[in-house]
Amino acid sequence: MMRIQPTRWIVLCAALYAGGLTAPYSVAMPVQDTAPAPTNQAAATRGSSGDAQPLTERQALVRDRVMRLEDRMFQLHEALRKNEPEKAQKLLGALGASRSMLVRQKIDEIISSLKAGQYADARDQQEAVAGDLQTLLKYLLEEPDDSAARKHEMERLHGAREFLERVIKDQQRELDQAQAAANASARNAQLQVAQRALQELAERQTELKNQTQAGAVPPETAAARQRRLAEDTAKQAANLHDLPREASSPATQAAQAAQNAADAMKQAGERLDQADAAGATQAQEQAETALKEAIEQIDQQLRLDGQTPSPREQAAEQEKTARETEQLGGEMKSADKNPAKADGPSHAGGPAEGDKSDRKDSQPSQDGASPPKSPSDSPDSAQDEAEQDLGDNKPLPGQQEVEKAVPLQREAADELRKNKPKDAAEKQAEALKKLKAARELLNDTLEQLRKEQQEMLLAALETRFAAMLAKQLECLKATGALHELGRTNWKRTDQLALADLASGQQWISQEADQALTILKEEGTTVAFPQIVSQIRDDSRAAGDLLAAADVAEITQGLQRGIEEALRELLEAVKKKQEELQSAPDESEGGQSQDQNPPLLPGSAELKLLRSCQVRINSATSRLNTLRTGNDDPSKLAEELKRLAERQKQVSEMAKQMHESLTRTQ
Repeated sequence: MMRIQPTRWIVLCAALYAGGLTAPYSVAMPVQDTAPAPTNQAAATRGSSGDAQPLTERQALVRDRVMRLEDRMFQLHEALRKNEPEKAQKLLGALGASRSMLVRQKIDEIISSLKAGQYADARDQQEAVAGDLQTLLKYLLEEPDDSAARKHEMERLHGAREFLERVIKDQQRELDQAQAAANASARNAQLQVAQRALQELAERQTELKNQTQAGAVPPETAAARQRRLAEDTAKQAANLHDLPREASSPATQAAQAAQNAADAMKQAGERLDQADAAGATQAQEQAETALKEAIEQIDQQLRLDGQTPSPREQAAEQEKTARETEQLGGEMKSADKNPAKADGPSHAGGPAEGDKSDRKDSQPSQDGASPPKSPSDSPDSAQDEAEQDLGDNKPLPGQQEVEKAVPLQREAADELRKNKPKDAAEKQAEALKKLKAARELLNDTLEQLRKEQQEMLLAALETRFAAMLAKQLECLKATGALHELGRTNWKRTDQLALADLASGQQWISQEADQALTILKEEGTTVAFPQIVSQIRDDSRAAGDLLAAADVAEITQGLQRGIEEALRELLEAVKKKQEELQSAPDESEGGQSQDQNPPLLPGSAELKLLRSCQVRINSATSRLNTLRTGNDDPSKLAEELKRLAERQKQVSEMAKQMHESLTRTQ
């Protein structure tokens, strides 16, 4: 078996269908003019247009391409069976569908009709085969529709996380209350003792200040008494500092104020030793103020401690949180069913039924294509497995951690009922740790699903853009050939080919419109959807020009611009895919848990914006050149209007991107 790079498997198949199989129908379709149909074999093989290559041979080339494509799909299926089973199943389904549609047999019938000169029948048969090929192309382009299941799973995860956030918030509040109650119980009596001691120290300080100012005691005696007051106050400050307290609590403020009072008293003693009466008085007054503040802060702390919910009330709140946690654990464990999944593409003998084809067609063919080794395998089975893998039939991540928190919460409630807030706080802290671990697991899973969703979207866009580019290259080449041939030399087949080219451009426009819908719903990029919108509009305009038999420079300029834009989009998408693959465990920096990372980074969007401006510049220069020629002024005016509107769009995109980049900084 030949070595195949599986990373671009579907792009290859889509390109073969879009660019290789349907193309001959647009240039080799036999048509009966008003002249009598040819009746001899030579006329049948020559065709009504007198093409150099007989129509029967060109039709045989299409059959050979189908055969080679079936070979390639089987080889890719074998290469992907182990590492990418879903893609392998998709290829198997397409292969089975191609055989059940009897595409090769139908092409053989077309060749027979051409040889017999039955051009009307051949035309009808060709249209039927083209429809079959388009059905297969659509199937190859579409990803397995597990979007509903994935969306459902992400909604479950988001809902569970929101519920969990509320539980964590409640548990944190109850832990704070229990710790506050434990601290209050431990310090209440000590605070009251400290408050009485500070009040006594304040009275002694006031008395000493008054005696010092009146000269009732000698300076050296006053200094000694002041130093003793400073020592006693420092001891009370140390006692307050050792009490259980929060950093910003009144108890902490009281300890600091008492220490300030001790420092001021020490300074007053030094001033008395230096016979600095004024300085001593000022320091003594500062000490009095600090002592008053310490006493007030202790009083405030005692009032706050008295406002703490009673142990019975705290136990009731904790029990309520335990019930909510238990409810959350049950919801995370339950396996509610998915919305009904979307079936695969329905077609009479289409891809969804490819595995049900006649077993005769599964035998080794004359062209050497090997049949699938497991013809009973169904593409739907891979989709079923994918939906099961999304976790709808198993508990959500973190469910066990949530369940483990419940008994800890109930034990905490029991301790609170026993008026043991310290023991309760220990249990609550353990429960909170379990809940936060569950949140971390939920966040990790959500991040992984977001990444997988982004990878799937990028892969789908890459496939679609590759098929659009293949069709655009075909249309551009054929348009140039018709322009070079000259309108006066066109034959009926050329006119039919022109109609097919117009249809091809409209197909590109429709595909771009579908991609635009996806990007708007995704909603994380600015320039990306705008560029796709421009491709849609330009392809529609090119199709209208082709329908009007205009294959001149304006039409080809539009086609070249579409080609360039598609190449740039493909490059940006592939680069993002490589970045995701090279850093599988890293999330986008700076993104919150509820904010999806952008589908393309800002640098890639800026590059797309710059390329868009370059295309406008080139189109403007081309239009200026055409003005000096003999081109239709009305068409030039219409093209000028389009370019003006496009320039306005670029300006608006630049503004939106600036605002977007500013918000993320």
